[in-house]
Amino acid sequence: RIERELSESKKEIEEKLGIKVNTFAWPFGQYSEFSKKIAAKVYDYVFTIKKGIITPDSDPKELPRVSIGKDI
Repeated sequence: RIERELSESKKEIEEKLGIKVNTFAWPFGQYSEFSKKIAAKVYDYVFTIKKGIITPDSDPKELPRVSIGKDI
């Protein structure tokens, strides 16, 4: 089900925007090792809500983010 939902939503976004989509961010940051493996089949880069910066050693399927705050 997860793979179908990720694939179908990706396809719909690409069709509507006319661009290739290769990144994904987990809604509310919720994911598991199982869902991470599935997302890796569909997307090149997957973002989490883990705090941090991306380095050359970062896992492209589990990328951290930097919060810019609520005032932006």
